[in-house]
Amino acid sequence: MKNFQRVAITPFIAVFYLFIASASSFGESPIVDLKPIIISAKRVPADEDSTAEQMSVITQEEIKDLPARDLGEVLHFIPGVDIQQTNQFGQPTAVSIRGADPRHVLLMVDGIPFNTQLSGQANPSRIPIEQIERIEVIKGASSSVWGSSLGGVINVITKDVGTQAVPKGKLTSAFAEFQTFKEALELWGAVKKVGYYFGGSYFQTEGIRAGADTEKNDVFGKMSLPLGDQAKVTGSFGYVREDLADRYTDPFFGLTEDTRLNYARYGKIELNVDKPDFDFNTAVKYNNQHLKTDLNLIDFAFLSPTINSNVYYGLSMNASKPLRETDLLVMGVDLDWTVFKSNTSLGEAKSVETQAPYMNYTWNEGHWSLIPGIRYDRNSEFGSQVSPSFGTVYHLRDSRDTDVRFKYSRAFNAPPLLWIYQHSAFTLPNPDLEPEKGDVYEAGVNSNLTKRVNMDLSVYWDEIEDAIESVDVMGQTQKQNFEKFRRRGGELLGNFEISDHWKAYSGVSFNDSRNKETNEVVRDSGVARKSVKAGLNFNHECGFSADLVGSYNQWNSDPDLKPKDQRFILDTKLAQRIEDIKNVDVELFLIVHNLTNTKNWASITFPLPQRYFEGGLSIEF
Repeated sequence: MKNFQRVAITPFIAVFYLFIASASSFGESPIVDLKPIIISAKRVPADEDSTAEQMSVITQEEIKDLPARDLGEVLHFIPGVDIQQTNQFGQPTAVSIRGADPRHVLLMVDGIPFNTQLSGQANPSRIPIEQIERIEVIKGASSSVWGSSLGGVINVITKDVGTQAVPKGKLTSAFAEFQTFKEALELWGAVKKVGYYFGGSYFQTEGIRAGADTEKNDVFGKMSLPLGDQAKVTGSFGYVREDLADRYTDPFFGLTEDTRLNYARYGKIELNVDKPDFDFNTAVKYNNQHLKTDLNLIDFAFLSPTINSNVYYGLSMNASKPLRETDLLVMGVDLDWTVFKSNTSLGEAKSVETQAPYMNYTWNEGHWSLIPGIRYDRNSEFGSQVSPSFGTVYHLRDSRDTDVRFKYSRAFNAPPLLWIYQHSAFTLPNPDLEPEKGDVYEAGVNSNLTKRVNMDLSVYWDEIEDAIESVDVMGQTQKQNFEKFRRRGGELLGNFEISDHWKAYSGVSFNDSRNKETNEVVRDSGVARKSVKAGLNFNHECGFSADLVGSYNQWNSDPDLKPKDQRFILDTKLAQRIEDIKNVDVELFLIVHNLTNTKNWASITFPLPQRYFEGGLSIEF
């Protein structure tokens, strides 16, 4: 198996840099546009050329080609983003960017946050791919725009409503080993002036071992009503339910039965006013996340049923105005309120309120784009945080379209309420816990080496004060602040348009996170020290497509978890599209997960599935 794996992987990695060396032999077809319009960096649509952050944008067309079923699986293939699958497919996952703790990454759907006051983090596997128009990832701190986001931001932009009276739709059906099924249906169109989009899916699997079952249901809807030529009201809502079960042997607690019932109800009503010299939008947001866990430690005769409720309410207002023909001023305010309940760790419901005005300005002059920004967060639990930032982009205006960027920001991350007030048999509260704060420096360069090859190099340096870690206090766990942690690292990303039919990408990243008091590496099984992501795509006019994608991680796991990582995992998807059969398009696909049948895990308790197959079809009408 090792020989086969070496044979399969070596040419797969070597192909990317081989094309750089032979770039002069490529044709003159222009490189695919790698700098799209983005929203998340400034809270308004902006050209990525004038963005100092390192960004990744994944479109629905790119998602369609990936061997992925949910948001977590899509993120797994993005360079610089690490997904620690703490169990089999379909189970909750954690996301890390640039070596940050998962709670440092803000996850949103259309600006609605999914991070909870239970752990501070969000579960990306909860979001199905069918409703996604694109994914915008900010790599690095973005507190001057979004508040508590020390490690990065992931904003999922959902699909827009339809415009035609005759509805269109898409039906997808897939099946895999382990009694795994997924069905999805989408419909979009318009009734007079009201556009709509509705989608839903059902997923179930019996899992890779006895007692490991997963069942998911979700629905999502959006409606939009124009108010004249310059305004519209859009309402969206979503519901997802997860019934999860597992039975495993924990290295510390022995035989364990873990049963969970999770659901989320979320929505938003938004007013957009779009005038030639002024844009304004305001939105009311809501997200009710319910998490019920029955943890049965059989060897200890201990049963711990817990019910946690995280209810978020938000009001945001945002305005932007062009100035000097080339500049853009953005101002806004976020008003957020979250109520958290726990039947085992809190005697009563706890709440936190935040009021946060912000502003950023983009000044363009000659070769320079200067982007100062500032945000003031007033938190009812932790007082106030001021988050200034200053970014600059220098455009060389050369034949390679080279941009050099730099950004400094003062960022923070507020700990979840549970860590402050929780008290149980295993945990202690810490009412003196402070938010983590950091000075974040990042620099990068993006250049088209040829008309078909684009390279992006980024480096970062984070100095984090009051970093939070778990400590043992007489057999109980308590979260405490430490004087300072340091995170530093870099990423090299390449995009290659090999020919009209072939495309490829590769990304290599390194993250070093240390406690400056002890100079010890911070151990976390959800954070990668080294990672490699790569992909090869083939598309032909006949409708056939093939994708080979892979990842390699060296996790910062504790040695007691007996990690078996540092192995390249490959997945492939083959698809054949048959168009216009009586106005219906059909696509057949085959996916091979873990192509080389490699054993891999960050914790011996949760090994990844070995090679298995998935097939299905989609019908668009």
